[in-house]
Amino acid sequence: MGMPGAAGAAALGLLLREARPSDADALGAMFGRCTPETRSARFHGMLHALPAGYLASALAGDAAVHDALVLETGAGALVALASACRVGSAVEVGLLVEDAWQGRALGPLLLTSLAVRARRRGARALRCDVLADRQHLVEVVRRTLGPVAVRREGFEVHVEVRLT
Repeated sequence: MGMPGAAGAAALGLLLREARPSDADALGAMFGRCTPETRSARFHGMLHALPAGYLASALAGDAAVHDALVLETGAGALVALASACRVGSAVEVGLLVEDAWQGRALGPLLLTSLAVRARRRGARALRCDVLADRQHLVEVVRRTLGPVAVRREGFEVHVEVRLT
């Protein structure tokens, strides 16, 4: 069986694959092409580079601990990074899609892929945090994965989806 979401990615001219250590520079370049708003929405702060610890963990290659997927163009450019870090019986998910590729349903494709992979590894829930002013992302998760539990805390909204 192929990777979940691979056919949807191929229909957009993209390759969905696991991230690997050699992707570090290409991910740094993708991060550099993202607007400050996109960076802030993903990392909840104004960053000028991908956090080194996060990047090292995502690229370590141990999908049971920190699963990471990328979307790659035919020219070899990376345009999205999705990761699911194991936290107990759940996975904490984060997505970063380059601005020029937003609005093409890459978020739902990546969410679905991470959820299927997490479920196969025994995760019972998927969690993500979104900024309160990006509430539309809660609806994306709901439409993609089903019922969600939502809890607001300050400027963040915590979202959880049961995978079992």
